[in-house]
Amino acid sequence: MKLAWRSLAICALVLPVAGCTKSITVQTINTPFKSMMLTFETWENGPLASDRTKLVAHYFEKGKEYKSVVFDGDYVVISKYLWTPQGKLILCYKKGTVANFTNQVGFSVDGGYRSFHVILKEDC
Repeated sequence: MKLAWRSLAICALVLPVAGCTKSITVQTINTPFKSMMLTFETWENGPLASDRTKLVAHYFEKGKEYKSVVFDGDYVVISKYLWTPQGKLILCYKKGTVANFTNQVGFSVDGGYRSFHVILKEDC
């Protein structure tokens, strides 16, 4: 019984400090592709964890939404982005730690395939 009370007391102390993660900013980035957009999302995780950032591609077709994570990491700052005439996305990465990154984002939808290439450059 004492162990259960100790666990409850520890949870009561840790939960308010750690808090629940919530998205504090979501920036929408337009794409040159029909029915596709990107969101740059930042979560503030509280004093015990770093801020988490994520770039997500969203594709919409026939009332359904398909998502693919382009990258995520800690304290990532993208100084600018641009789309090339060939439909490639160039991300200018200023600072932070990128944990996961994919350079080819694709969606298999209704027998077709929609994709674009991503290039991550440091402070371009």
